[in-house]
Amino acid sequence: MASENGIEWLKSYKVGVSRALENIPLGELPAADDLKKTGDFFMQGMAGLDEVIEKYRPAGLIGTAGSFDTWRRILQKPEEKVLPFYRFDKGELLSLIATIEKTAYGKRHEIRGIPEIRRATIVPAGVLVKSLTDKYNFKEIYQCDYSLAEGLIWEMTQKKK
Repeated sequence: MASENGIEWLKSYKVGVSRALENIPLGELPAADDLKKTGDFFMQGMAGLDEVIEKYRPAGLIGTAGSFDTWRRILQKPEEKVLPFYRFDKGELLSLIATIEKTAYGKRHEIRGIPEIRRATIVPAGVLVKSLTDKYNFKEIYQCDYSLAEGLIWEMTQKKK
């Protein structure tokens, strides 16, 4: 969690989308039960997050790289100003996630902007975002071009100036 005061809380959970796929293979067209199991896997793997959310009450969710970049490529309109971050329309993003969940693996390449490397991982990534937004009711969802490591490097270089 971060605020204008800096980083308030930081923890890495070992529940990435590849790990989810290892535990719950989703197949050509994911069954609703498998999507639920995937969501449960993520939420169980983030034990203790409820207390952190309650304490800091974040308004939004920020994602970097991977599926977040893919969703941005799909949803960002050409006339929108290109910034190092993108604010998703929450309803539009959740609708896209639902569409991708209902699209067979072999047909996902037909959705403009989904590269081959994301065809499998974009479904559990969507389940993770949907699970988090359902549980914590995040009002805003962002994609950021910079990872935590890049942000820390930038911050360190600014302090030396």
